[in-house]
Amino acid sequence: HRVRRASRATAALFQWSALVLVQALDPSPPDKRSTKLDPEERALDQDIPVQLPGFVNVELLPAHPLPEPEPKPKTEATPESLPELTPTPNKPQQRPVLPPPRASPTPTPIPKKLSPTPTPSPQPPVLKENRTPDRHFEALVAFVFGSATLAEAGEETLQTVAATYCMRRRLRLRLVASPATIENDALACGRCGVVQDWLIANGIPVDVLETSKKMRTASGEPGVLVQFLLDNDNVLRDYYLMIAAGENPADVGTKETLTFARWLEENFEHLAY
Repeated sequence: HRVRRASRATAALFQWSALVLVQALDPSPPDKRSTKLDPEERALDQDIPVQLPGFVNVELLPAHPLPEPEPKPKTEATPESLPELTPTPNKPQQRPVLPPPRASPTPTPIPKKLSPTPTPSPQPPVLKENRTPDRHFEALVAFVFGSATLAEAGEETLQTVAATYCMRRRLRLRLVASPATIENDALACGRCGVVQDWLIANGIPVDVLETSKKMRTASGEPGVLVQFLLDNDNVLRDYYLMIAAGENPADVGTKETLTFARWLEENFEHLAY
């Protein structure tokens, strides 16, 4: 039934559109037009359905009147339904009461850090003029008991002495005989000659060697004491003098001095005056 009604409505719309097009395309006034009408125009004038290709003739249904809208019931205005009136000078608007603002805490002033007063760097002690060393280093060159032949440990000691001098050529060497209690002085002096000849043969200059006239009786193995004297090495001499005065070794000595001082202390015995 719905399809049929839609087809009729479409046919009526098409008839009306065709009539409007015919009237718009005919420029002659209505009274002068030809009274001869073709079947299609006659059908349009008499509202007769026309059979068109591709369309189905439908009958127009009478238009149904639209229902009138029902009147809405009138409602009386009440105080609650009235909109809120805008404030007037006689009636100011009521504003919400806000809580009082919280007082911000008083900031505590941060005390300024006082920069520490720089302490003056300690001055090294003043050394007196014509100063002399306060120590020397020595090692025992052992000999076979009752003989002027070097012991194996004695030859190793001489090699360490030669290497030490090559590291610090401003040192001087002093030879001190150290015989046993039952050995004679001639044997002790002969041992000093053996040590001196060995050192000269291994590159030690003669002018840095001296032989002491004093002797020291050996408490263990007999032999010859080789002593390193610091009186001709001003840097090493002053280094040990300042250490004896209470200075820090790292503050008064260079890297080279510290390295050599460590070598002396590890391989020789030091005797302070």
